Amino acid sequence: GWVLHAEQWELARSGETIMSLPVLKDLINAWLSDKQKIIEIQYPGGEDGEFWVHELTDWLVSLGISSNYMVTTPGSGADDVIKFNIIKKM
Repeated sequence: GWVLHAEQWELARSGETIMSLPVLKDLINAWLSDKQKIIEIQYPGGEDGEFWVHELTDWLVSLGISSNYMVTTPGSGADDVIKFNIIKKM
């Protein structure tokens, strides 16, 4: 899987820099090579985590990934980390 840290995200909140984050570039390329799968996004619990994951999924949609291909689940294990996996559709 892939890990995105809060401080990376804070520095990268404009479109060009978000795409320059290696973790997102790798994730999107991996997904593009197998679009039968979906992107699982594990985010920190609590209000901040909810806000972060909504903002992140909005960016991914704006980059052309349909929300049908994303599933979000709370519980990334740390307050400042979002984890990604590419999983089979249920």
